Amino acid sequence: MKLFILRSIIPLCALVSLGTGVFSQDKNPRLDSLFNRLSTASSLEQQIDIYTNISYQYGNTNVDSFYFYAKKSIALAINSNYDTLLANSYNALGNVFTALNLSDSALHYYTLAKNIREKHGLTLRVSHSLFNIGMSYYRQNRIHESLEALKQSLKIAIDYNDIENQKNTLYYITSVYIHIHNYDKALEYALRLANVSISHQDKEALAITYAIIGEIHSKIKNIDMAKEYMQKSLDLHYSIGTTGSIASLLNNLAIIYDSEHNYTKALEYYTNALGHYEKHNDKEGISAVLNNIGYVHATLKNYDKAIQTYKNSLAISQEINDIGSIANTNNNLAQVALTIGDNNLAFKYVNNALPLARQYGDKSFLAESYEVLAKIHINRGDYKKAVEYQSLLLSYKDSLHNRERNDKVIEMQTRFETEAKEKEIQLLKKDNEIRQLDATRQKNFQKYLIILALLLLGLLFLIYYGLHLKKKSNELLSKKNEELKLANEKLRESEKNLKALNSTKDKFFSIIAHDLKNPFNALLGFSELLHHNFDNFTTKETKEYIGVINESAQSLFRLLENLLQWSRTQTGKLSYNPEKIKLYSIINQETELLRINADKKGINISIDVDNELEAFADKNIVSTVLRNFINNAIKFTHAGGSVRVKAYVDDTQKVRIDTIDDGIGINPNDINKLFRTDLSFSSKGTANEEGTGLGLIICKEFIERAGGEIIVKSNVGKGSTFSFTLPK
Repeated sequence: MKLFILRSIIPLCALVSLGTGVFSQDKNPRLDSLFNRLSTASSLEQQIDIYTNISYQYGNTNVDSFYFYAKKSIALAINSNYDTLLANSYNALGNVFTALNLSDSALHYYTLAKNIREKHGLTLRVSHSLFNIGMSYYRQNRIHESLEALKQSLKIAIDYNDIENQKNTLYYITSVYIHIHNYDKALEYALRLANVSISHQDKEALAITYAIIGEIHSKIKNIDMAKEYMQKSLDLHYSIGTTGSIASLLNNLAIIYDSEHNYTKALEYYTNALGHYEKHNDKEGISAVLNNIGYVHATLKNYDKAIQTYKNSLAISQEINDIGSIANTNNNLAQVALTIGDNNLAFKYVNNALPLARQYGDKSFLAESYEVLAKIHINRGDYKKAVEYQSLLLSYKDSLHNRERNDKVIEMQTRFETEAKEKEIQLLKKDNEIRQLDATRQKNFQKYLIILALLLLGLLFLIYYGLHLKKKSNELLSKKNEELKLANEKLRESEKNLKALNSTKDKFFSIIAHDLKNPFNALLGFSELLHHNFDNFTTKETKEYIGVINESAQSLFRLLENLLQWSRTQTGKLSYNPEKIKLYSIINQETELLRINADKKGINISIDVDNELEAFADKNIVSTVLRNFINNAIKFTHAGGSVRVKAYVDDTQKVRIDTIDDGIGINPNDINKLFRTDLSFSSKGTANEEGTGLGLIICKEFIERAGGEIIVKSNVGKGSTFSFTLPK
């Protein structure tokens, strides 16, 4: 059930034209007044200026007229000697191409405008051109070039105390860093924007900035700070009467409380947001908030309220023909119907959602529809259909995972290139500083010679001073050279680490692909045999082949489950909530869950744990690791053997849990291979049980996250002891 997040950040402006906001009305008269002035214009200069302003006036209403009058002003300016007006005309034409989403052409004309303004020393106008150039690069996803232009614009704006341009550039620099997920830099520039807004008492800009800071903290999971700044933004919007962003802020605050399971607060904020959207007749907002309220009711198992709220949301979405919202809400209604056991109603809603999800193109909506359909067909006993939809679900999830992985690779590449470019700029600046120091030293030396000729009495003092200055300059040069050397070494080390990480990743995915092939081959091969020769097989043969298919499917499921767990540890999505836990109940629970497997092989499982022994750890992590260790012990122990689980406080004052078996043991050379992602190491159990090779890798990730370690001791033919430690 997908929540709709409505962004509350409002851009300060998109482009800079003649020194004001894009298409600004502040300095431009109305169109009829401009045309009246045009008919009485006595000079070419006046005509060019009026045509340029007419072009800006059409910016928000008529692109054709926008383009026509910009070209008209350029044609007149080219035939005149008014370079500065030609620059304004080029800027206007750049705005036209921006409105048409033709960034290459826009960039060309903004650059022409900048060059002319630089030639005539119009530094503030150069700053405005750099701003527009930076925004054009951003639209082309040329991130480091965009940042470079915007930062140049910001420097000029600061030097000339151009407050409005400072706010605009700080806002968009922040936005670019958010776009590439560099939240440290984004926060740095957002705080600078907040300081400028506070110092110039611009409450509206400050309210927007607080919303940005809240969003950044939300991205990096600083939930308390996110709530604090969003609430500050909300309070400011209320105080100054700017109501446009209030509803979105209320909705986003509600989503944060929702994520914390504080459903009372979430409903309070959703209800307030709904009131504001209704006040402004914002039907898209009303539909989204109703969907979110329905989600909370469904979570709280208030299914009647959830269904009614979703229906209200659906009616509004249908009224405004919001296809994505209609698909999502139908999926949500199907989920609720499925939960309350009404398969027919669920089938109705999910079939409403499916064609719209395909039309909308959101794979997460399609995946949710296929998941619901799989569950419905399982409930109906139509396992063939269930498998069909489950396969589609897995396919779309895999597609979503690949897209997410590709997006992350692109994001990492963009951040690497941006940071490398920034470091290159810093190095160039340092190199320039060194050259300036050299030039300064040479000038000083010449001055010393002149002074020596004129003032012989000051000879000793001047020699002393020259030598002293030379020493200082050399020390500074040496220091700068050392800094350059260190920076280059760090860059090389960073490149080396990145290549090593990519190599390990490639090997790991190669292993996963290899491990997936065998069960899939068995699954496809035997199912094909059954499909084509079902009537020719005996019942015994059919049952045997179905058993093989089941074992292959179980193997695939275990591999997928382990792979998903491992991916959560790598992407930082694994939650870790340590607390004081009693170990006996957890160990006893996991032992009882696996006792059936042990009984099949006649293996005795015993527990040696003090009832009061406690550890400080996440209960789910401990359960997962125990389950893997005990299951492996059973797997590699012969029929009639024994497995013992023992817990105690060791010599290092940590809690240690041992899983001891008298099974087949492990070759000492193979122990280190158990926890490596760059090679596949998995063997069959004493009863030919299959493994994925990922379980122990995940266990190692979990235990290291918990602040402990894994210890393995084994003798071939005598058994193994798998141990892990936890803080007390």
